[in-house]
Amino acid sequence: MKIKKIGKLILGLGMLMFFGLSLSACANSATQKSPTSSANQSASQSAQNTKFKLYHGAFLQANGIISTPLLADNGSQDDVMIASRNLVLYVDGQKVPILQQKAQPADFHVTVGSQSQWTNLVSFYVGTKLSDKDLGKVQLVLNTDDNKKMVVEGISPNDASSTLSNDDTTSSGNNKTTDLSDYYSQIIDFQKDQLSDSQNSPSLEDKFNDNQYDNLHTFMVASTKSPNIILMLIHNGTNTDFTFDLSNFEVIDKDGQETLADPEFRNYTLQVPHGKYANVLVKMEGNLKQSEAPYTVRFKNDDGDFFDTKQAPYPVEMAMNNATDFQNAFVGAPDELGDDATKWTKAKLKGNELNVNVKLTSYFNLKADSISDYQLVGVDSAGNDGDTEKATDGAPLSITSNDTTKLKLKFDDLTNLKTYKHIYLNYRDKRLCKVK
Repeated sequence: MKIKKIGKLILGLGMLMFFGLSLSACANSATQKSPTSSANQSASQSAQNTKFKLYHGAFLQANGIISTPLLADNGSQDDVMIASRNLVLYVDGQKVPILQQKAQPADFHVTVGSQSQWTNLVSFYVGTKLSDKDLGKVQLVLNTDDNKKMVVEGISPNDASSTLSNDDTTSSGNNKTTDLSDYYSQIIDFQKDQLSDSQNSPSLEDKFNDNQYDNLHTFMVASTKSPNIILMLIHNGTNTDFTFDLSNFEVIDKDGQETLADPEFRNYTLQVPHGKYANVLVKMEGNLKQSEAPYTVRFKNDDGDFFDTKQAPYPVEMAMNNATDFQNAFVGAPDELGDDATKWTKAKLKGNELNVNVKLTSYFNLKADSISDYQLVGVDSAGNDGDTEKATDGAPLSITSNDTTKLKLKFDDLTNLKTYKHIYLNYRDKRLCKVK
């Protein structure tokens, strides 16, 4: 089987990452020992260090990526450090490179305390879709500090749930972190206070001890090719570590239908260290449908109620498209992207031509399927849609620059349309901006 190299991915957003893993036991002495050698010594001398276990959940694939949850169960008397290096994926005997992009750091270091647990998700880029048979042969291998290879053991959803239910410590090891559900609730309240009384409201530094606390960006995309899987991209530009408990979010379609993460994935928590990127696949409990887009992401508050992030400084954005690979995953047509992903301004008609300014305001690039999908719609004084005229020519089809781009559209004859009180620019059924 041929595994594609990730090479240099270009998305207008930049790409990301993910992880490998190395493991080393934090002994009381100044010298650190690898957990493998420590466990081997324990087998003949004492049993305590054999109680550190590392497991992986189901292998999930979409967009040329394979992701899997990790679960570390530290029943030993020593703290154990986990660092993002040396965990590799083997597919049909081939070593798969870690999903990583230059200048998009995704490394992590976490100390899993004695008698505590830790979970995360990790991803690798294979650039192709594996058959069920080949996916079943995939191995996650840990290269230890003493150059030994240890195959990470799989764990069933029921066993993972049982193991985690016996733990009352944070799933980020022994480090205190904030979950994204709490973060968005906090930052929305802060934003409201700022808008109502900015002079008397505390600053980010005073409120959160972090002057970059509003600099968190979360993007999600689902593909019709894998409709029960969401690809998540999170950039934590704050100075604060976050976690993302996958049982604390849902997506809701345009008709209000709610979809949670799959029960297996609701066992796990994604780690999002400060200054880092996270990019993982999450399985949902049901298929998402393009006909039900746009989808809104909501988080669960302390009362168990779900709320959206529209009032956050950077709301969570979600799109649904037909992507088949990581390299084109964060690209969408105007009706596939959320309202916050683009701004359409200064639309001007001159004869049978329309000029409109388009600005990308997120990591998503814009690509129209066809120029003729752009259309002008006449609206009468009662607010009813009337005649439409499809564009016959124009450019550009794709927009990747963060700078304002002028979209030029040509139409055959707009004489009749100009008799309407109002004219709007649509992309298929989605209204983009007012022209008249």
